[in-house]
Amino acid sequence: MKTKMYAIIAGVMLLSFGTAEAKPADEKKEATISNFIENAVKYPQFAQEQKVEGVVNLVIEKNEDQKLVIRQIWGSDPRLVKHVERQIKRNALKTAEYSKEDIGPRFVRIKFNLV
Repeated sequence: MKTKMYAIIAGVMLLSFGTAEAKPADEKKEATISNFIENAVKYPQFAQEQKVEGVVNLVIEKNEDQKLVIRQIWGSDPRLVKHVERQIKRNALKTAEYSKEDIGPRFVRIKFNLV
C-alpha cells in the first residue's frame, strides 16, 4: 500500500515539473500582458510614504497596432488609479509585440499592500 502511494506521489511530482523549449537566440521574445504590467507598475513612492494601500482593477487589451489600450479602470484610491494609468500608458510605447495568446480583453487586479 505504501509503495503504491509513493509511486503515485512520485508520478504527480514528475508531472508537475515544467518543460523548457529551446529557441533560436535571434528569435525576438514576446511579452505577455501580465509580464508587462508586472514590470511596468511598481508601488508608488507617495503611497509608501503616506502608507496608502488599495486595489486597482482594469480591463486591458491590445489593439490592431499591438498597443495596449485600457478599456476600464477603477480602484479603491483615485491616486493609485491615476498612477497605474500613467505607468501603463508611459510604458506601453516601449513594448511593441505581445504573445499571441493574449487576445481579447483581459481583467487585471493590482494589489498595493505594505508588507
